[in-house]
Amino acid sequence: VLLALVSSLAFADGHKGLDWDTALSGDHRSESNRARDQYRHPRETLEFFGLSAEMTVLEVSPGGGWYTEVLAPLLKDHGQLVAGHGAPNGNAYGRRSSDDNRYARPRGSMQQQYVITFAGADRTGLVETLAELVKSHGGDWQQSELTRLGGAFAGAILVHVSSEGFQAINRAVEQEENTDLAIHITEAVSQPRVEPNLHLALTGPNRPGIVYEITHELAELDVNILHFTSRVESGAWSGESLFVADLDTCAPAGFDLEELRDRLDGIEERMTLEIDIESVKS
Repeated sequence: VLLALVSSLAFADGHKGLDWDTALSGDHRSESNRARDQYRHPRETLEFFGLSAEMTVLEVSPGGGWYTEVLAPLLKDHGQLVAGHGAPNGNAYGRRSSDDNRYARPRGSMQQQYVITFAGADRTGLVETLAELVKSHGGDWQQSELTRLGGAFAGAILVHVSSEGFQAINRAVEQEENTDLAIHITEAVSQPRVEPNLHLALTGPNRPGIVYEITHELAELDVNILHFTSRVESGAWSGESLFVADLDTCAPAGFDLEELRDRLDGIEERMTLEIDIESVKS
């Protein structure tokens, strides 16, 4: 097992704030792993490397999670533990590392990503309320899309937080008596990054059904919508309500762009829309 430890603190302060009793003797550890401590000397080893509670630690190929069980409680409050598994379809050790360590994750405090979605009456301090909710439970606010919609304020926030922090946030949300803010939290499943390769821009008289017509044709052709924004504004000359939308999408390999153009041409005629399609180079 290779441990990479990163910290801005001097090693002189390395051993402060570490709860070794809980880390080594807590109920989260299996009996078989505790029995190996007399041979592997986890505390002496980690102190030699200068481990501190504020560090970010990368554990390469955690195997069955022996070090994970020790490191997770030590880093849960102020640090971060990252498990670097081998590829699931790689060699035998890589597969075992990925598979076996699943059983250590629920007992540890490794960081995971969650999406917080919310909506409520717009008011001063609403974003601060959400930021305090994330910060007070050890969460890292990473990415967000927040906006005013009518008289409401709504959005989605990607946060990085331990499983314990996630549970604490959930409890805080359930106990919140402020009924003007609806909050929902969902675990974000890790997936490869997807880049847009097709951009759509549309403008036309506002009427019901526009979004359905467009998104239906995209779904039929297996085109994934990555980002969608829309608004209704007054026409410069007529004062007529205009619907304006921009879509960043990802079309599959071998995609027939002309077929999409033909389908959207039909929508343009039926709904008096102007739809522009542009290929995006990554």
